[in-house]
Amino acid sequence: MLTIVHQSHLKVPILLQKLPKAKEAAQTEPNIKNTVEYHELVEEEMIRGLQRQPEAARNYMSHCQLIAMELY
Repeated sequence: MLTIVHQSHLKVPILLQKLPKAKEAAQTEPNIKNTVEYHELVEEEMIRGLQRQPEAARNYMSHCQLIAMELY
């Protein structure tokens, strides 16, 4: 029997393992590399969360559009 696993499911445990370490590195040794790595991991986790909750994603996008309209 062949089981196909979506690639995003494979990244979850790795992401959850890396996130606390990246946060600690960004806090204890603040530099561009550590900060960017931490923020990229946080962004990826936020995107995954929004993908699991489509209604939250729509609300978030509406909020971003309102902010963009206020800025311009």
